Amino acid sequence: MRAVRDGGMVMHGNGDALTDIALVCLIALVCGLALIRARQPAIVGYILAGVVLGPAGLALVDNSGAIQLLAEVGVLLLLFLIGLELNLQEFRAVLGTALATVGLQIVGSAGLMFALGWLFDWPLLQIVVLSFAITLSSTAVAVKMLEDVGEADSLVGRLTLGVLIGQDLALVPMLIILGALGA
Repeated sequence: MRAVRDGGMVMHGNGDALTDIALVCLIALVCGLALIRARQPAIVGYILAGVVLGPAGLALVDNSGAIQLLAEVGVLLLLFLIGLELNLQEFRAVLGTALATVGLQIVGSAGLMFALGWLFDWPLLQIVVLSFAITLSSTAVAVKMLEDVGEADSLVGRLTLGVLIGQDLALVPMLIILGALGA
């Protein structure tokens, strides 16, 4: 069967998108397991699979709507699972420290970007966008890595999760500010 591209998904002549998705998942799994065997985080293998299969590699898959939708559903399910496993009493115990950390991180990031912006004469919008960008982390990736190293239930893991959730909550005012600045 000759592979053809249809909407960015790998197609094998019969148009079976489920088979194509299974193939992508299998390759990601193989890459993830290979990296685990090399004592590296599985998530690096998943990223490697994307590079190999994507436009920069074999160009079998592009950033199509179908792939975007699957990625968003995957992240949503992972975040939902985090919510299911979240112990609110343990979370409350680290909430103050986590929010203080997020506040300091935002102020520090903004201070650094405003200093660089002043030094290099960047426009205000660029400074604000860069400040917000270096402030945020991927909750899904960080939680997966904490689980991989067995730290998700430790004090450090709980504090990290608190900071990540604080960053997620801080995203709302950041988006409002960017909207007000016309970004």
